Amino acid sequence: MARYMMKTYHFDKFFFVLSPLNPQKKSKNTLPFSFRYDFLEACISEDEGAEICSLEQILPEPHYSVRTLNALKMLMPKAEFSMLIGADNLLSLSSWYEYERLADFTDLYVYPREGYPLTDLSKHSFKGEVHICENVPTINVSSTEIRNAIKEEKDLSHLIPKPKLWGKLAEAIKTLG
Repeated sequence: MARYMMKTYHFDKFFFVLSPLNPQKKSKNTLPFSFRYDFLEACISEDEGAEICSLEQILPEPHYSVRTLNALKMLMPKAEFSMLIGADNLLSLSSWYEYERLADFTDLYVYPREGYPLTDLSKHSFKGEVHICENVPTINVSSTEIRNAIKEEKDLSHLIPKPKLWGKLAEAIKTLG
């Protein structure tokens, strides 16, 4: 996805913002930050321009996108930021903390998600620029499906960026119970 976005939309860099905890999710189902950082680093290590942004690890909780973007803008005042989200997130954007202020910091790029038709995206509440990524390669799997597959001993390694890391991922997820 990052490769496609960088090539198609001519982004200089693609930051993967790694959050210690999404404020809309429960912590018991979240792998440790250090594991997720190392896993992500292994997945993107060969992708020029792709970087992990661990800024949220030092920002005060809760970790809201608008606060993270504000901090990034202060650190890199000349940079222009865009945010890539799934169609499901665009339609639930009004539940995000101070979502209206996101338009002050970023354009949104929206990739399709199964069950969220692009025709429904006109129902969103974002007042800034919204770019629909219509010809983007999609992977129709969610983290919930991956966790369930691991519990059921199914191999979905072909659906993650580095299939050789499937065993490591499975082992870590099994420790969550």
